[in-house]
Parts: sequence; structure tokens; C-alpha cells
Amino acid sequence: MKHKLTTVLMACALILAGSGIAYASDHIGIALEHAGMAVASGKDGQAEAITEHAEKALEHAKAAEKEATGEEKEHLGVAIEHLELGVKEGKEGNADSATQHINEGIKHLEAAAKSKHGGGEHGQHGSGHSSGGGYGGH
Repeated sequence: MKHKLTTVLMACALILAGSGIAYASDHIGIALEHAGMAVASGKDGQAEAITEHAEKALEHAKAAEKEATGEEKEHLGVAIEHLELGVKEGKEGNADSATQHINEGIKHLEAAAKSKHGGGEHGQHGSGHSSGGGYGGH
């Protein structure tokens, strides 16, 4: 009985650890989600909402960059630069400029995700990109 309990507890610990690993590696997906919401806010001219979502996207992009290597890390670095500019422009009330920077950031987040999963080549930026269409509302 004691052995079965130990086995069950170990299995639960492995499952929980695995879910933490899955979450940690999904920072790019979360960054894309928030960046898409920032773009949607930008289309409505809501600079404050752009800034809020862009800051969250930036936070997750930076977390992903810490775990990344190679091409993925390069794309994340460029995405972070654009997200930072998007946050700056959003804080200054420049919704159009902020949205343009965040769109560029999204292209590089998508490229990072593709390179992470072995699907991207250097220099490709997700040619079928939409401006936040599949990323939800605000």
C-alpha cells in the first residue's frame, strides 16, 4: 500500500512539473496573444489599452528570450525592440505608431515560434501575417 501511494505521488509530481515546463515554454504564444490584443486596441485608437497589452507581451517575450537560443533568440530580440517602441509610443498617445511597432514585433514573435519548432528559415517573417485578427479582442 505504501509503495502504491509513493508511485501515485511521484506520478502527480511529474505531471505538475510537466505542466510547468509546458507553460514556461509557451511565453511566445502568450506574448503573441497580448500583442494581438494591443493591435486590436490600436485599431480603435486606444493608446492606454495598447500600452497595457504591449507591456504584457513584452514581459512574456523577455521571459521567452531567456530560454531561447540561436535564431529564435535573434527574432525575440528584434520583437522586444519593437514591443518596447510600441509601449513608448502608446504611453505618448501615438496609437498608430505604437500599432506599427507592435505589428513588427508580432512578425518576429511568429518567426521565433517557427524557428523554435524547426519550421522557419533565417530571414522569413511569416508572410501570411494578419494584423492581430486571430488573437482575440480587448
